[in-house]
Amino acid sequence: MGFLGDGGTLSWEEINVELIKAHGIDEFVNVWRAMKGTNPRPHLWGDEVEFSVFHLEPESNTVSVLLKTSEILASLTEEEENSAEYPVGWRPEYGRWMLEAVPGKPYNGDDLNTLLEVEENMALRRRLIEEKLQHKNIANTLVLSVSHFPLLGCTSCVPTDTEVTRDACNSLFTCDEAINQHPRFGTLTKNIRLRKGRNVEINVPLFMDVNTQPLTYDDLYTLDGNRAPGKPNHVYCDAMIFGMGQCCLQATFQATDLNDAFHLYDSLLPFTPIMMALTAATPLLRGYLTEHDVRWSVISQAVDDRKDSEISSSHPSHNKNYVLRKSRYASVSSYLSPDAGPDMNDLELAMEEKYLPTLREAEVPEPLARHVAHLFTRDPLVVYRDNIDLDDTKCSDHFECIQSTNWQSLRFKPPPLGQEHNIGWRVEFRTMELQFTDYENAAYACFINLLIQVIRKEGPNFYMPVTKIDENMETAHAVNSVKTKHFWFRKNIQGGSSTPELEELTVNEIMNGSENFDGILPMLVQFVESKKGEMEETTYQKLNDYLAFIGLRASGVLITNATWIRQFVRQHPAYKDDSIVNHEIVRDLFLKINRIQKKEEQEPSLYGNFY
Repeated sequence: MGFLGDGGTLSWEEINVELIKAHGIDEFVNVWRAMKGTNPRPHLWGDEVEFSVFHLEPESNTVSVLLKTSEILASLTEEEENSAEYPVGWRPEYGRWMLEAVPGKPYNGDDLNTLLEVEENMALRRRLIEEKLQHKNIANTLVLSVSHFPLLGCTSCVPTDTEVTRDACNSLFTCDEAINQHPRFGTLTKNIRLRKGRNVEINVPLFMDVNTQPLTYDDLYTLDGNRAPGKPNHVYCDAMIFGMGQCCLQATFQATDLNDAFHLYDSLLPFTPIMMALTAATPLLRGYLTEHDVRWSVISQAVDDRKDSEISSSHPSHNKNYVLRKSRYASVSSYLSPDAGPDMNDLELAMEEKYLPTLREAEVPEPLARHVAHLFTRDPLVVYRDNIDLDDTKCSDHFECIQSTNWQSLRFKPPPLGQEHNIGWRVEFRTMELQFTDYENAAYACFINLLIQVIRKEGPNFYMPVTKIDENMETAHAVNSVKTKHFWFRKNIQGGSSTPELEELTVNEIMNGSENFDGILPMLVQFVESKKGEMEETTYQKLNDYLAFIGLRASGVLITNATWIRQFVRQHPAYKDDSIVNHEIVRDLFLKINRIQKKEEQEPSLYGNFY
């Protein structure tokens, strides 16, 4: 969701970039000085699920996004605000058909019995949305946890009673009416485009089926009159909504202290591409089958506001001491703990070096200082008119303005200034794709929580060069990468050796183990077994079910959501083996997913006997 403020927003031309950045650095330094040595915090955590609401048109056999979630959200939020024990937190999301939902209060990660609450709470969130739709007499709807609406950008997929506008998106394929009406979202869309100097350019390889015709854009021109930069045989999109209109599963964990936060951040980093591959759920885009199974590169391209002069040091207008090699939505480029060392941080890090003296003077550890200077290579994109003259000792809004638009595979989250709830240092895991069912989403969220418990107890060493993790992020995009690809991973994870023994392993070998590698899941199973006396029998059984389920997904015995979607499309009677996905196919796909989610139909290829 990102940082939301009140009031109007500044246009790109009105933003004083250097002012916001300077205050943001001062705010971070104040957070550091106030919170670096605070008392240990409990292991609290929470998940984030982004639901989508779709409308079924009974007569035309079509499906579209429902542009009424702001009305639903307002009513749900009112109920949340009027109850101290309300079990769900509701938040707006980028698309007007999307709702973000989190647990009403964090889970206690030290009490394993609370892990039973995760799936129950996810199911409750879905049910509350459905009940609210029914109460407001909004019929023919589906509330789904799917990663993407496959027809976004196609004809009639965004129904509106008014004449459409394109002031923010400037898109050939969609309109501003699909964007959440909170000022943040339209401003983000427009300012990314204005900063870049043109529309964003999204190109995803087209899946070439037996009857697929060449896909070219020779005769397609942008609304500005330029030739559209669509690559041949790629699915081309031109607006932020194609990325930020996608949904994911995220989880945030409060560290016990600062060193624990560094350790968790670094230890989880190698798992970001592995979990993305394991949760793959996004093989469709703008009415086409693609050669990718995950959403990551689409979002990365969708918010890539870099100018040509920032990408290449040889560009005539290049005027910085660094090159921006990645979008602001990208994989993490450096570890945070001093334990990592230069061999692990083997990627040249773009940094706004003028802020380093201030950070070093405040005795911010060098890896963290470099991380913050890296974040501040990006400009602020959303500035609220009434949030400019702030007290940097009491408020960290300017820092969050930068932080919240650096969308990386992990997010290191400092405590807020002027806080009321005693929040500590946190780490957010951001790469998992959203799954069809609450069971799956809960299983993966609980997996990360158990992994963190093992990291703290056993102290495994997962360090590997950042460049290898970047390679794995690319590999994870491939069709059915769980079964068809190998990922770099460290074999010698036990003991204190600082030199990693890397090998290319399948996801099955990484998770379930092999002849030469014990595997991650056996470590977690052993941990659960060691805690059996501290938990209820139902908790013990559920956690073992989750881990067994994930093990079968990793082995390929159970397929990913992406593989299942791909098979469904290619077997549908309306599919012509031409890579084109029409309304009839998507409607039937969504109805099928809805029946699976409600346990009205079984799907053994996805779940075996687990769901």
